[in-house]
Amino acid sequence: MSETELWSTNGAPNNFFNECDLRSGCLWQNLKNNNKESYYRLSPSLFGSYYLPICKCTYWYDINNSIVTAANDGNSASNSDRLNNTVKDYHKDKKSDSGCYVANDSRWSIVQCFANEYLPGARKHNRSSLWKRWRWKKMSSFGKALLIYCIFSISINVTASQDIDALQTTTRLTASQPNEDAFIMSPGEVCSSVDVRNTPLHLDRLRNCRVVEGFVQIMLIDKYGNDSFDNYTFPLLTEITGYLLLFRVNGLQTLGQLFPNLTVIRGSELANNYALVVYELMHIKELGLTSLIDIQRGGVRIEKNPNLCHADTIDWKAIAPYGENWIKGNQDGNECTTCPSNVTVSLPSGITQTIRCPLRDVNRLIHNEKASHLCWSTNHCQQKCPAHCPKSCNKTGECCSTSCLGQCSSNNKSHCMVCRKYYYIHNNQTRCVDKCPDHMFLFSESRCLTEEECYKIYKPLQRIADITDNYPYVPAQGECRLDCPLGYTLTRATGSQRLACVPCKGPCRSECKGMVIESISQMQQLRGCTIIQGSLSIRLRQLGGENVVRELEKVLYSIEEIYGYLTIVRSYALMSLGFFRNLKIIHGTVLNANLSLSVIDNQNLQELWNQNVTIKRGNVRFNDNPMLCVKKITSLKSHFDEGVGIENEEQLNKTNGVRVACEIKKLNTHPTKISLELAVIQWDAFKDLPDMRQLLGYVVYYIEAPHENVTFYDGRDACNSQGWRVDDVAYIQENDDATHILTKLQAFTQYAYYVKTYTLSSENLGGQTDITYFRTSPGTPRIVKDLHVYIDNDTLIVSWQEPTKINGKLSAYRIGATLNDERNEMIRQRNYCHDGMIYSL
Repeated sequence: MSETELWSTNGAPNNFFNECDLRSGCLWQNLKNNNKESYYRLSPSLFGSYYLPICKCTYWYDINNSIVTAANDGNSASNSDRLNNTVKDYHKDKKSDSGCYVANDSRWSIVQCFANEYLPGARKHNRSSLWKRWRWKKMSSFGKALLIYCIFSISINVTASQDIDALQTTTRLTASQPNEDAFIMSPGEVCSSVDVRNTPLHLDRLRNCRVVEGFVQIMLIDKYGNDSFDNYTFPLLTEITGYLLLFRVNGLQTLGQLFPNLTVIRGSELANNYALVVYELMHIKELGLTSLIDIQRGGVRIEKNPNLCHADTIDWKAIAPYGENWIKGNQDGNECTTCPSNVTVSLPSGITQTIRCPLRDVNRLIHNEKASHLCWSTNHCQQKCPAHCPKSCNKTGECCSTSCLGQCSSNNKSHCMVCRKYYYIHNNQTRCVDKCPDHMFLFSESRCLTEEECYKIYKPLQRIADITDNYPYVPAQGECRLDCPLGYTLTRATGSQRLACVPCKGPCRSECKGMVIESISQMQQLRGCTIIQGSLSIRLRQLGGENVVRELEKVLYSIEEIYGYLTIVRSYALMSLGFFRNLKIIHGTVLNANLSLSVIDNQNLQELWNQNVTIKRGNVRFNDNPMLCVKKITSLKSHFDEGVGIENEEQLNKTNGVRVACEIKKLNTHPTKISLELAVIQWDAFKDLPDMRQLLGYVVYYIEAPHENVTFYDGRDACNSQGWRVDDVAYIQENDDATHILTKLQAFTQYAYYVKTYTLSSENLGGQTDITYFRTSPGTPRIVKDLHVYIDNDTLIVSWQEPTKINGKLSAYRIGATLNDERNEMIRQRNYCHDGMIYSL
């Protein structure tokens, strides 16, 4: 018998299935032999074209024989069809005794039937002993003992291949349940935004809420004592889709009593770029949000809370990775307790367990900084899940279903506190899904609604003043939304008088009022607008906020005309005005000091828009933009109407473009060597400066690029620490070519890169390459997820989910199993009812 053999349903000979008895109900050959003196080592491997083929041959035979062979060509459809038909016929015959019936042609339903029939975890068993769960009818007494007292060693290796067709045949090769089988057990309700002011009595609006679709604001409660909040707790609340803000709330000592199970703040709406704000709470001593594990958009601001401890012993970057986190003006850390190394927690089963608090990353810039732990208080660690199940585990670190976010039931890992992506409610049951079903519409970035449910959503609390219709939401293009997508206009359907989005006859016009944009949250009112009836001013003064430009691109891309003036002032984060990608005309019917366009004091602005923009009336002014070249400003003149000019044209070069090389020479570049994790790139040395001492070096920019559509500035801002990576390269005068090694790359990933010179600010000449693409080599896939092994009678069943990173194109899964014999005298000395089986995976 060979050590390993590959079985394949994808292109295997048709007689493969003729030699197997599919009605036997077993996955592998018998793992026993009636000869007590003989033991076998079995190490088969298995391929599957769509799901694990379930097959048992009725006799023990040589794996090397010609009946079972691995073939890479042939008609795979005939084999899989034969398997499907056999499976369906078998389960139709067994409908009365097994309860499993394949009612449609779905391949998944076939796997579901087999899971219900053969996977012990797929059916509910009474909590009887291991002896009662196993079936013994077909086994000899020695075979029973052998199966009970053996240790299975399972090893799974994943192989990579360049065959793209093979990738498509293995993406569903798993025996685990689909994501929609995960669901939420909480009985709470879905509520709209809650605004609590002046008195704690209004907190009752949160009673029975599991999800708040919108924001929760608790503010200006300043005439109450320390016991005013003792009777308020909302353990059902696990999710806020907007933001949570607390401002000047006296008497409140911890948020843990109010929101003990709050798991996620999605940040679909923000309070001045923040999703969590705790500001000027005089009596608060600890945050206590021990279940909070994810803030999906926006930052955290915790400031001016003089008695608050442990606000800075939380790794906020792990919770809120996409926003600015501002923790300042709270209790001095030297006057607070330190975080413990471990704490004792109570589990739902009633037992207690000691868990270790995670360590904070040491700041290498601080001399002799000691390692410290992360915690919410002296009694609660900050929870961090294992890397292979990020933000999805219970208190003890056991991974939950991939559909869960935060914690799950210890008895069933598919019983989630919160759904990772979306959910819908049907027959009073809340199911988690990766995308909304075809007949449903996504609302508030989390819930899937039917068309009828969408029409019944009341207007949001923050838009009561400017929306006249009480039920303004409309289902369109898979979303339940307040506005129509690009190319559609809002109208009332004939007959029903309900709002509907219909295709525009010609160009669509969606008019909005002008405004001053000082934060991400303010600009959301302009989403979908094409005409600004008034003026638009952008003043993004804060230095932080990594997603500013991405938000501008999402919201302002549809604007085509501005009837007043446009002002861009002191917006530090902006590197380009390319987010106005559809802007065509600035009318200038209303002027600002005779100006229709003014761009002033933007320290990092390097690019205007890429299209032609006509300015009808008024003048233009550019001042104090040190990274913006003068020739890019003067290029606007070709689309000025008569009477429009640049007000300070003669002084442009004094304050604009003074810190950047504006005369650029193109440098040639190409990668010379590419491997799994690094690439060597080469470019022409720049030697055009009259004094080469002014060339300080080169700067290499590179980024992951799934598609070859990367530009220099799209989605990029001066505060962005994500996306583009930057390496500095020293200038070596003797070489004709310059080289650099890009490290810490991901296997089988496409990257884009470009190189530019770094010169003294007084030098106007520089060099730059075009954006160039390359792909790293394929590598070994990561380990598979959720590996489970089940024993059912004489059957060994293995299930798993595909690796988080394949690092190539997946062609096959290889399974190996080894049966190890144990000495009988050792077996008799152990009580397996008390000390259970040990599985080595």
